[in-house]
Amino acid sequence: MQVDLAGRAARVAAPPSALAEAIAAALAANGAVPVAADAPADILVVLADDAAGADALIRPAVAAMASCGRVVLLTSVLGLVPAHGEAAAGVAAAGIAHLAKALALELASRGVLVNAVAVGALAGDRLAARLRSHAQFGPATHADVANAVLFLADPASSYLTGHVLTVDGGFAAGYARDF
Repeated sequence: MQVDLAGRAARVAAPPSALAEAIAAALAANGAVPVAADAPADILVVLADDAAGADALIRPAVAAMASCGRVVLLTSVLGLVPAHGEAAAGVAAAGIAHLAKALALELASRGVLVNAVAVGALAGDRLAARLRSHAQFGPATHADVANAVLFLADPASSYLTGHVLTVDGGFAAGYARDF
């Protein structure tokens, strides 16, 4: 996916992972300039374990963020659709989805857009084999998730805030769910 992020400062706030690297690479490939944790960013992508951790990363960053800034939180589709044996993961993910909506309301007056990407089974993760029968197209790739982040970071997506975009191969839609 190609979007014009030329000169926009971007930061991926996440523990080291292949997904974080893929998102950072996609942002840079589309013209975004990577910045350090203490530098102001126009685009902030947050991968955190829970809403409190995400909120702690976001608040200082948006204090220095200019109007037209973008915050994209990553969470699990389990926050939208419960799965047997995944209550704790679902509650944590739901908190992050709720945080995205709450911050979208809170930051709208500053012109900062806040959205989330709810990822289903990701290739190679612990849920991939289990959810495979319930996702029409199989597990998501890192590129699938990075493309969703690019869409939400795109300056052309200027009227989209408070949204949770699912990248889950149809899992949340209920495709063949039997549990």
